[in-house]
Amino acid sequence: MYRCFKGNKQAFSLVLALGSESLERRFDVAFGITRTEEERQEQLTSRIQQLERDLTQLGEDFALDDQIKRERDYFERLLRENSIDPWALPNSEEEGY
Repeated sequence: MYRCFKGNKQAFSLVLALGSESLERRFDVAFGITRTEEERQEQLTSRIQQLERDLTQLGEDFALDDQIKRERDYFERLLRENSIDPWALPNSEEEGY
């Protein structure tokens, strides 16, 4: 859990998968479902791999958002350096409209 809170993606995947497995085992007992340890291991491995893929995709999506924000900030700063308010409405008289 400590590594999870420190941003370790593998630890996060493992904690989430083990929590799910624990609940699944309890539900199996409650509903009389029997599974072999091999089946449980395969399911746990599959769950961890899926979580890692999801986290990788999520990280890439956040990275794209960060890149977009950096570009926006750069162009906003550039406009302001040239005495242009990037968020002001165009003045129709000055623009010739």
